[in-house]
Parts: sequence; C-alpha cells; structure tokens
Amino acid sequence: MEAPSPTEIQEKLALAGGRARVLFAPQLLPIARGLLSACYFATSAGAEIGRRLRRRVSIGALRAGAARGTWPEPRNVRGTNLVEIGWQLDDDGKSAVVMTAIDNLGKGAAGQAVQNFNCMVGLDERTGLVAMPALP
Repeated sequence: MEAPSPTEIQEKLALAGGRARVLFAPQLLPIARGLLSACYFATSAGAEIGRRLRRRVSIGALRAGAARGTWPEPRNVRGTNLVEIGWQLDDDGKSAVVMTAIDNLGKGAAGQAVQNFNCMVGLDERTGLVAMPALP
C-alpha cells in the first residue's frame, strides 16, 4: 500500500472546503501490523482546531477520540477498523501536528472500501468490519 502524497491530502482537504499546505510524515515502526502517521500544517484555527477535530471524529462509528497532547498508538487499534487520533497545537497557535494510528490490515484500503460501500448502499458502516481479525 502506497502512502498518500501531500498533494493528494491537500486535494481531499480542498474537496472538504479546506485549504492547507501539508507535510505528511508516515512512521516506520518495528511492528507486525499498523501504521502511524504525522501531518504537520499551518493553521489559522488556533485552539479551535480541537473542537473541529472532535466534531469530525464524532461522525461515524469507526473512529476513536481526538485528544490534545495524547499521541495515538498502533497497539490501541490492533485488530480493529478504528483510527486513533491525537493532536498538538504549537505555542504560537499557528501550526499543528495531527497524528493517527491504524491497523493497516483492518483500516487499510480493503477495510476502507468495505466501509465506503456500506455507506453508499445504506448499511451500517461497521457491517463486515467487526469480526475477530486474523493475527500475524
């Protein structure tokens, strides 16, 4: 699975009505499954960013919380289709980092395709995604 490019991320943000220059930094860890990513960006939202993230995260059943200063860990989402999100705003309030952790065998491209399909045809978005995973 190829990581999204900063350009792709910026395009998706534009579709959602946002505009940002993004530095995307996937992390390589010595783990059997999972992906940790960090996204650094300038923002004019300041402290409002936390409320905005929590509002977006609360939409949908397959997301974990967004907490300031709490960094996500792949072990917390292992064997699930959840994404764990943490964030931090710089002291100047003009730049931030958002980190995410997923189980790339559950929340990877195949799991996301199933979740999208469920939403498109009116099924509960968790259908087919809450079974006990096979473990490497």
